[in-house]
This record gives sequence, C-alpha cells and structure tokens, in this order.
Amino acid sequence: MRAAWGCDEAATRPVFDIGCNRCLGHDPDCELCGGINRVPQHRCPTALMGEATPLDRMSVDLLMRSYIQLDSRSVLPVAGGFLDQTRGFAAACEIIDSERGRIEQIKADAREREQRAAQARTKQGRR
Repeated sequence: MRAAWGCDEAATRPVFDIGCNRCLGHDPDCELCGGINRVPQHRCPTALMGEATPLDRMSVDLLMRSYIQLDSRSVLPVAGGFLDQTRGFAAACEIIDSERGRIEQIKADAREREQRAAQARTKQGRR
C-alpha cells in the first residue's frame, strides 16, 4: 500500500492532483498542466513535507495555521485588510480555496450520482 500511495518513493500512477499554480489552467502550452489546471502528484503529501527543509516545513505549518484562523475566525495574520497581507499568504489562500472548492464539487457530484441511483432504484421498485 505504501508503494501505491507514494510514501517511500514516487508511485507509478498519480496519487492525487493539484491545481496549476503557474498558469491556473489558462495556458495550453504550460509545462506543468498543459492548460487543464491539474498537475499530477506521485508522492504522498506527508512524504513531500518530510523531504522539505525544516524552514519550509515551519513556513507551511505557519501558513496553514494562519489560513485556519482566517477560515474559522475571520482573523488575518497581519493587521489590516486582505490586501495588507503578504503575497505568499494571498497566493496560498487562492490555492487552498481552489482545492477546497474542487473537493466540495467532487462531493456534490457524488451526492448527485447517489441521488440519481436511488431514484432509479425507486422507479424500478414501483414496476
């Protein structure tokens, strides 16, 4: 299972994908996504963080904690408004929000498929 999820080395198939932070899917010639705004990842996110430098791990941890404060309490990391925040924080918020939106859309699509399947089963039961 560890090999399939890319825990110890790159998996043969993508484990998950992320939005393209280079072109956001607007450049058909983008080397990362080819204009589809999805970049396949072949390593487990935890493994990727394990390979990062201590400074990078600390930066990601602080960034995520700041995002959680914004999301749950509407508290920004720096005094002022959103435009007063660092470019890095603003960019991270865009990426995180995009991924959260994508996950919510996947969940909504799954719920809709389940509802259609339940309706089809109900119709079959009436016959």
